[in-house]
Parts: sequence; C-alpha cells; structure tokens
Amino acid sequence: MFQMRHTSRETANLPAWIESHNSSLLERCKLVDISEKGARLAFGDIDNLPDQFNLHLSRVGQSPKQCRIIWRRGNEIGVEFTGLVPVDAVSPVSGT
Repeated sequence: MFQMRHTSRETANLPAWIESHNSSLLERCKLVDISEKGARLAFGDIDNLPDQFNLHLSRVGQSPKQCRIIWRRGNEIGVEFTGLVPVDAVSPVSGT
C-alpha cells in the first residue's frame, strides 16, 4: 500500500486526554501511535468529537497539542498537530 506519510510513526499504546470546547473536563483516550506531525487515537465516541481539540499527552507538565481530525474510522481517529496551546491558555485540570 502506498504511504503518504512523510514521517514515521511510533507505536505508543498510552493513555492521553482530549479537551474539547475549552472545557476543563478531559476525556480519556488511547494514543495508538504518534509521529512528529500527528497521531492515531482510539476513543469511545468519535462521532461527538469536534473537528478540532486539544490533546494532552500527560495530565501535568506538558502543554497540550492543538489537533485537527483528518480521518475517522471505527473507534479511531487520525489527527494532525496544528500547534501547541500556550501555557497561559490551559485551564487547570484535576482528577484522573
């Protein structure tokens, strides 16, 4: 199969969190794989995800990445990283 990807992806299978609609409530997902430019995520309800959201790769210590969905298949989505969210724009989050 022809690959259009310009950077290789690394398998991750790690927890990650989606922040949508500027909410302080994060929804857990699974980071399936990741590259410099994007990632594949597994999420329970992809139909209700907005086309753009913030992806937190850890609960604390890292700025989230702004993402844009480029494909949806089954319970997985492919996202393109569009930038980092400025630290002062990130709302404090607590819980698991």
